[in-house]
Amino acid sequence: MNKGYWEQPGKNPVVGALIYIFLIGAIYFTLQAFVLNIYIMVDMALNSSKRVFQGNYFQRLSSLYGFYQRPILLMLMASQFLIFLLPSIWFYRRWQNKQWIERFQLNHVSWQGIVFAIAGTILFLPLADLLSTIFYKLFPGLEKLSSLQLPLFEGATPGRLFLLIVVIGLTPAICEEILFRGYLQSALSQRFKGVKIILISGLIFAFYHQNPLGLLALTAAGLWLGLLAWRFKSIYSSMTAHFVYNSSIILMVNHKIKGPFLNEQGSFKVWYMVVSTLLFALVVWWVWNHREDVANEKT
Repeated sequence: MNKGYWEQPGKNPVVGALIYIFLIGAIYFTLQAFVLNIYIMVDMALNSSKRVFQGNYFQRLSSLYGFYQRPILLMLMASQFLIFLLPSIWFYRRWQNKQWIERFQLNHVSWQGIVFAIAGTILFLPLADLLSTIFYKLFPGLEKLSSLQLPLFEGATPGRLFLLIVVIGLTPAICEEILFRGYLQSALSQRFKGVKIILISGLIFAFYHQNPLGLLALTAAGLWLGLLAWRFKSIYSSMTAHFVYNSSIILMVNHKIKGPFLNEQGSFKVWYMVVSTLLFALVVWWVWNHREDVANEKT
């Protein structure tokens, strides 16, 4: 039989998916922190005379992120593939349904979806910037804490920038989409329709990142990614949008892009935020109302 334990009569596949999501998250964050802390402590103990970081606690912490950027990034990439990707496929086949390729929507490439994913995500970037700015104003202390991790995302050389694109752009686009739009949304679709699927997966996606400062932007991004996967019935659409979103942020952090839509600080001008947000809203409206089977879909 194709159906696993959580899809047997009397069982709820949503409950199974939620249990898995939170357990795998606990393992991911705990194991990642444990391995990195052990590595850093051992390295600093063996090279105590060389590993001296100046300044107050926050300055030393920021310098530490920059110095150990490469092992942190490599650990992030390895843990995403080994904890998010591979177990999600194995457990879904074991506990949910053996037809994971179809359920994860990996058997269909929607080129229309990919085009909308790229265009919509580019239009979404100023809105995400605005949502982050709102949080900066509401919680100025969090902005300072968030800036401590900035050295982790800086690519001083082409090789380091390429590593950032692979780890921050490509890896989550594959692994996190398999986990959230593949595993979670496919389970949600067994009990819910339309809005509820997108809303639940988007909110869990946002809180999963444990980034209070980016909660609004992450929630909006999660809803957009969920809409793309649901609308085009292809996870490749949300993977594309995820890659474009993360990679664009990396490029903006490392390059002061100039243009008529940016101010001297490199942030989007207000008029461009308004225009792009309106255009993004039109894209969302079109995507929502032009689903192939929208006439038969209940929300």
